[in-house]
This record gives sequence, C-alpha cells and structure tokens, in this order.
Amino acid sequence: NADLKQRGELGYERLGKVRPVINAISRTLTDCYNVSKEIVVDEAMIPFQGRSSLKQYLPKKPVKRGIKVWCLADSSNGYVQRFDVYTGQSGEESDNDSGLGARVVKNLTSHLKGKYHHVYCDNYFTSPRLFLALLEDGIYACGTVRANCKGYPEDLKNPKTKKRDKER
Repeated sequence: NADLKQRGELGYERLGKVRPVINAISRTLTDCYNVSKEIVVDEAMIPFQGRSSLKQYLPKKPVKRGIKVWCLADSSNGYVQRFDVYTGQSGEESDNDSGLGARVVKNLTSHLKGKYHHVYCDNYFTSPRLFLALLEDGIYACGTVRANCKGYPEDLKNPKTKKRDKER
C-alpha cells in the first residue's frame, strides 16, 4: 500500500491494488494460447450489484449493471487472449482524432503488429482513421460502421448520389 499513488496524485490508478493479479492473468492467457488469424474486439460485462466506482449501467444489455471489460478474443472459439477493465475516464491526454474505441483496439492489438491478423469489431470501435492506422501496423480490420462517424466519406453518406453510382 505504501507504494501506491494516492487519489489525486499523478499516476494514480483505480485498480492499483489488483493490477498485479490482472497482469498475471493476462500474461497467462497470452502465453497459453495463440489466437487464430481472425480475432474479435468487443466489450463484456461482469455482473456486479455491490458498490463500486467501476460499476457501469447499460440499459440495453442483457447484464445491465456490472464492470465493463474490453476483450480481444479468438473468433472461432471465443477464447479471450487479452482484456482490460474499463475504469472510466483516464487522466492522460489523448489526441482528438482517436476516441475511446480506437484507443481500446490499438491497446488490445499492440502485440499483433506486423502479423497481419484480421480484427473484427462492431460500430462502437469502427472508424476509417482507426482502420488506416491498423493497416499501417500490419493488421487488417473489418467492422460495421455508422454513417455519422468521424472520417466517413461524404460521397457514401447519401446513397442516392450519382457520383457513387458512376464509379461503380
């Protein structure tokens, strides 16, 4: 406890006391299994009804209250190779171009650079800038997209544009 940063200090982490356990589990998961080429990035909820600042409420999910965990899993069998517990807003500065979803995908796939894996994700994580950054790192990506996301091409937003039809 003496080595942990106090709340309000620079470098404070909400999961400081359990971080060694989380890191040990994460290392073991990574060492025990090599994921296939097709992997998935998604969120999972650990059901929790007690009091905690980590507890999230998502009314449209089957598990409405709990602790949110970002997961990198094998698409063929669901084996979770890497995970990260969502602790809320971080104190670190971030660039305006990448949102939380992009940071999560980059963090979870950082060990796959140059291995040309295929990452699949839903529209929460998908953005053209993220997919270009992953391609530069040697990772292919595929996902559903929202037409109003940042960086989405203007000519694809309106399906009735003649420019798009001519290019086909």
